[in-house]
Amino acid sequence: MSDTNASSNTLEQLTVSEKLVYHALADEKGRPVDIAQIAKKCHLTDLQVIVAIQLLMHKKMLPTDRILF
Repeated sequence: MSDTNASSNTLEQLTVSEKLVYHALADEKGRPVDIAQIAKKCHLTDLQVIVAIQLLMHKKMLPTDRILF
């Protein structure tokens, strides 16, 4: 399986909240993470964003050094 297919399969297995947050963080392109701004953009609560980020880090889809709570 190619890396593209593996990445695609991984994205397909995410919850809707995780996908929204993942794409919102990708749009930030290295800027500091603003939980409230991402929550507003994704129409989620701050808690939903924090949980989605933690799940993405646990699944090794986000670098753990980028996000500081």
